[in-house]
Amino acid sequence: TLLTHDGLRVVAEAQRTVLGAGPGDRVAQFASPGFDAFVFELTMALTHGGTLVVVPEETRADPRALAAFLRERAVSFAVLPSLVTAGLGVVAPVPGLRAVASAGDVLPPHVVRNWPHPCPLYNLYGPTEATIWSTVHRCDPADPAPTVPIGTPVPGVGVHLIDGEILISGPTLAQGYLHRPELTAERFPAVDGVRMYRTGDLGRLRADGAIEFLGRRDH
Repeated sequence: TLLTHDGLRVVAEAQRTVLGAGPGDRVAQFASPGFDAFVFELTMALTHGGTLVVVPEETRADPRALAAFLRERAVSFAVLPSLVTAGLGVVAPVPGLRAVASAGDVLPPHVVRNWPHPCPLYNLYGPTEATIWSTVHRCDPADPAPTVPIGTPVPGVGVHLIDGEILISGPTLAQGYLHRPELTAERFPAVDGVRMYRTGDLGRLRADGAIEFLGRRDH
């Protein structure tokens, strides 16, 4: 997937305006280099004058060990897979955390309702083809809905629901797939003259304007 510098710029600006990234942040480096969240973590820390704190491999699968590490290293921000976020939701509070973001899979609502940490929990959504991050939702423990929405578009990104499918437009879109022009044309069509990316994900708009993720078209 061929991403652009402009797409990363939009992501970096949204990290500052939406998530409050800035100097002094200590960002957990949890994702493996082959996962797009790795780039999100690098950008979150190094673009804004923060520090990247590498989480040891042996710590990542143990929620209590992870919480202890975050506490000892004074980590202020972490973006974690939903399963790891759920594990972090049943441990003692980590007072130094400024924010935690869940990404990569569906976030169970019980994790939000029982969140023990004195910091907001965000639900992030976005495919690699749209530079990692397209929507954000600040979770509300009092929300009685049976699912946690993926939220609203981050600044500079267009998100569209067409026949139930989530499509994305704007400067974060990739140029396409390397040496795969047919697939690029299929997944990045022009809709009413606007270039978009077809995610293959289904969604619907809630009454409050947040988008609810409903699964995949091919499932």
